[in-house]
Amino acid sequence: MYRLSPTLLDTYRLYRDEDWKPYEELVSAIKRTVAETPQMQLGKAFHRVMEHHPNCQEEGGLICVDGYCFAKSIQPEEDKSINTEIKALPVMQTNKGDCTISMVADGIVGNTIIEYKTTQDSIDAIRYQDYYQWRCYLWGFSAETVIYDIMQLTEREDFWGVGKRDCDDWQRENNDSVWQAKDRQRVKFYPYERMTEDIRLLAEDMIRFCQRQGLEEAIKEA
Repeated sequence: MYRLSPTLLDTYRLYRDEDWKPYEELVSAIKRTVAETPQMQLGKAFHRVMEHHPNCQEEGGLICVDGYCFAKSIQPEEDKSINTEIKALPVMQTNKGDCTISMVADGIVGNTIIEYKTTQDSIDAIRYQDYYQWRCYLWGFSAETVIYDIMQLTEREDFWGVGKRDCDDWQRENNDSVWQAKDRQRVKFYPYERMTEDIRLLAEDMIRFCQRQGLEEAIKEA
């Protein structure tokens, strides 16, 4: 049995269909040897803030975690009805054999999935239409809707003139800036008729690629 993830499928899709995704990055993703970039670390800290992670420290209008500080205004009101970090391991039948699509949703409310996205560039909501993540989540969780909550983050060094003493994490990392929202958009996605078939075809194509490139063992179930 094989094991893929929505993120890995999207990485392969970008390599296959776009010009800018290098082969080396795809191989690192397949082998799970990707080194965290500052952008990835910022995104992880942002997710913890949005999910009210217990490691978050609130101080002086700020929320700090993992060495990053955010304006408290970006954090939604805590909603006990939102279940966070929900995992699913649905199995897709392919012409290459069964394939588990491993996925973790940021938040689920009823039959709606919420995914938090960050960018430091202007929000381009249209580009998310090509993602297979939301397709996989609609299929794997049998959801009615996936909402991408997209936030453009900007870094400010003069936020309210707050000093380093206001947050232990901030002081420890010697970080003089605060991240806050410059723009925010919510985009909704819904199931469509050929969605499951589209996921299956992409999974089969990626498995075939891995077989040809000598990477098959990296995507097999442990």
